[in-house]
Amino acid sequence: MSRARVLVFATTLPAVRDDGTPQFVLDLSLGLQETFDVLIVAPRVPAGKRQEEIDGLRIVRFAYFPRRWETLADGAMLPNLKARPSTALQIPFLLGSFLWSSFRAGRRFRPDVIHAHWLVPGGFVALLVSRLLSVPYVVTVHGADAFALRAGGLQWLKRVIMRNAAVVGLTSSALAEAVPEVDAIPQPVIPMGVDVEGFATLAADPRVLDRIGAVQQLTAGRRIVLGVDRLDYTKGIPWRLEAFARLFEREPDLRDRLRYIQIAVPSRGARLLSQLTERRLPAPGMFCTTTVGLPGMWRPRCRPTRRAYTS
Repeated sequence: MSRARVLVFATTLPAVRDDGTPQFVLDLSLGLQETFDVLIVAPRVPAGKRQEEIDGLRIVRFAYFPRRWETLADGAMLPNLKARPSTALQIPFLLGSFLWSSFRAGRRFRPDVIHAHWLVPGGFVALLVSRLLSVPYVVTVHGADAFALRAGGLQWLKRVIMRNAAVVGLTSSALAEAVPEVDAIPQPVIPMGVDVEGFATLAADPRVLDRIGAVQQLTAGRRIVLGVDRLDYTKGIPWRLEAFARLFEREPDLRDRLRYIQIAVPSRGARLLSQLTERRLPAPGMFCTTTVGLPGMWRPRCRPTRRAYTS
């Protein structure tokens, strides 16, 4: 008996596994692949293959702009637009290419259902393609598409997308108040899951226990402020460091009572380092490296100091 087919639309997808780009769409699709045949359609990104297969999951990436300037979908689209407003010029080209590539993929793949991630642009493309192929679609709301994009007719557009969907999935209860009100359409709250067993296994790993001991020794008698982010310019790390710098200027006694540890997965660090340079961070004598070998720990170069803390 043949398996049902799911055509997935997304705008954020890693070029390769663990490259620092959020990969929840990839993980969710791999989960679907255990029961369904799945094909993902996503924009082209640097280092990403035009077509590939991961554990049986097929991915088709479409070009939408000359490769040299094709940056809108490299990571998260809204932060990219905020950081570089000129990338807005790529929007109509991305939408046109997204629609055409999705329609072509749908005609060949013949899906039973379309699963779009984000109301805009994925949900918008799903709305049009579903009409052309006479296939129902579901859309998952992740947050940015609900809390942002409220100007002009975007709220109306999101409402139209939701009204025509078979199901609108919300990844948190807070999104129920952020999305437009739509009656008669199922809107289940389905939080993003985590690999509990995987974390439990890592927590018992002797190498992890050794590192925990090293951190405890480093921070003995001090409170810990822990940051866990992708090493990405969209995560506000420069502003966080600047806030700590101001805090220690106002409350110098906290330097001996507080340690800040930033654990970061490498991502688009080049632009982040540019932000740090512009804001003259890390401040000399305020932030410095550590010899504790935490995996993925960011180690900025700075002047050592007796009161330094991990960053």
